[in-house]
Amino acid sequence: MDEVIALLEEEKIEFYNLEGEKIECNNLENYTFYTILPDEYFFFFQTNIESKRKASQTIKAFAKSIFPIEDENFIGYVPFLIPLIGYIFFTHKISEEHARILNLSKITTTPFILHLNAHKDESFIYNGKNVCALYQDRELKYYTISDLCPPEDREQPIDENIIKYSKKDTINLLIEAISSKKIANIHIPTNDEARFSISRSTIIYTSIIFILLFFLMAGDIVKYTYYKKQLDRINIKINNIYEKALGKKHYSDPYGVLLYKANYSSSATYDIDPLKLMYALSKAKGNLNITIDYLSFDSSGSVKISGKASGYDAITNYSKAVSDILSKTFTIQNTSSKNGKLIFTMVYQGSRR
Repeated sequence: MDEVIALLEEEKIEFYNLEGEKIECNNLENYTFYTILPDEYFFFFQTNIESKRKASQTIKAFAKSIFPIEDENFIGYVPFLIPLIGYIFFTHKISEEHARILNLSKITTTPFILHLNAHKDESFIYNGKNVCALYQDRELKYYTISDLCPPEDREQPIDENIIKYSKKDTINLLIEAISSKKIANIHIPTNDEARFSISRSTIIYTSIIFILLFFLMAGDIVKYTYYKKQLDRINIKINNIYEKALGKKHYSDPYGVLLYKANYSSSATYDIDPLKLMYALSKAKGNLNITIDYLSFDSSGSVKISGKASGYDAITNYSKAVSDILSKTFTIQNTSSKNGKLIFTMVYQGSRR
């Protein structure tokens, strides 16, 4: 199978051969891909972890102690740096076409990772596409989703190089990495992996139901025929509902697609961008003894954050720091004490309330 570079963007996908020439790929199954995902699909963060021993479990525990993450399959780390740099992958940004290519990918990376791999012994500001990062003294000082680089709340170090994103440089860096066999691969669990487990459980469930129905209706063909006709009519009505909601395109799991659109629709709008909120929660923590346990948005744009702290001063300082970073007012709603820790809830009241 031919090896091809796939440059994934939110609105389109471009293909290049290993000489850097743009090409067309009509039948994806005929290719193996070196895939470049957009930087803004990730949130990278610095850790103080100095060992790669059991790094996967360690980085997941580190991230979950700071961020309210339920699915740890989308937490990973950059494999070529110590101390470790971790990342969180935002799966809801992956389209079906992206997922098809990821399933056929040999290597997955991002423009930022390619530059970091090439300049890991230097200090630089990375001015990416909707992303800004400062890598200094072999540490990631910040990584934020921002149109401004550096962001308004950051000062630009005078003596650092500025690396600006370009497609050409990104493609060339990947070609050089392929040639030298020094590519930083990021493992991406795709939607298809989740669909496989769903499909398998659905098959088992359906088989059990079929066996039960067979024994219940054995010997009674008339009743079986009657119930089958009823079931067919119900399925037709259900399929009509799916068609109205999703169009005529066939989905193997339409109910799952509806749930996905309901929970992760890109049309959902918030007063506070979720990525910027995660950055603010991480940045505001500093040396404060704070752990975030729960985070939620509602339809009014309000945000609710719950966690534990060592004391009330830590809570007030944390609330003020998050408010300052986002230029949004967070207030402490309530506190209580349990096992020597203060449990707190702070909220932002949305503009649509």
